[in-house]
Amino acid sequence: MNKLLGLGATAVSVMVAAVVSGLRLQPYLAEGQAYTPPAFALYPAMIAIAIVVPVVFILRFWRGKRDVDIGPVTLAANQPFIVLGCLLYVVVAVTFFPYQKLPKGYHPYKSSPPEEPAPPERKIDISFPL
Repeated sequence: MNKLLGLGATAVSVMVAAVVSGLRLQPYLAEGQAYTPPAFALYPAMIAIAIVVPVVFILRFWRGKRDVDIGPVTLAANQPFIVLGCLLYVVVAVTFFPYQKLPKGYHPYKSSPPEEPAPPERKIDISFPL
């Protein structure tokens, strides 16, 4: 029964992370942006991974077994990484990386072409000497 609760906790944490990502993505879609800044999902996910991986390994070492028990919930195999990672992603994304408005026409992989000066106007003298 405890492992079934762990599976449920895994499913709920993944759904919470997906809902939070969708709500954070909504303003970009409303503006018609095709790209989002790395602060949208990449940075929070990297921070969550950098914190969760050592914590789970420390918990496993401290407990002396592969399954991690948190109250009545038993997280087996890779479930601790998923549950704690998703929950930490949500906390980091909402707390430290708010919505950032992108400039119009922003494309992360192309640099904007340099503005070329307008060519000088040519003046043609078409008067005839009399």
